[in-house]
Amino acid sequence: FSDSQIVLLQASYHLPNVVTMLIFGIIIWRIGTKQSMLLFGSMVFVGLVVTALTPQFPVMATGRFIVGTGAEALAITTNVAIAHWFLRGELSLATGVRGSVMRFGSLSAQTSPTWARGAYTHWQWPLLLSVGFGSICVLGAVLFWILSSRAEGRYELDVEEHKEKF
Repeated sequence: FSDSQIVLLQASYHLPNVVTMLIFGIIIWRIGTKQSMLLFGSMVFVGLVVTALTPQFPVMATGRFIVGTGAEALAITTNVAIAHWFLRGELSLATGVRGSVMRFGSLSAQTSPTWARGAYTHWQWPLLLSVGFGSICVLGAVLFWILSSRAEGRYELDVEEHKEKF
């Protein structure tokens, strides 16, 4: 790809999120955290699959668009999930762990040519590696759904007590 095409691939990940973040917040609020996490995690996975399908620039840009849209919405959803699960305490620790894991993921992707050198002998193999990580994303959303469903009703939050602390 040319330099301008690489820039467009990167922009196709970030550009939609300039205007869609408010919409994602409304969607999460309306359909719930569990459903949102599975929806947006699945979007990331589908976008990774589309990106890995072919070296044709328009298809790859479309895949990157889908990944970027789903990933940023998923980031908002995980913030909501952390707030629900850790509202009584350890919120700062949970947020810190989430941030560290996210940064480790970014670092792993950027350094993958060294630790996954063999995956770079063919253009599609690193993308297939990302599809594998995307499947873990969907699996994590399913696990979150199961754990959240089991916890519903067990831990009722005393809103008035929380307001007083605030």
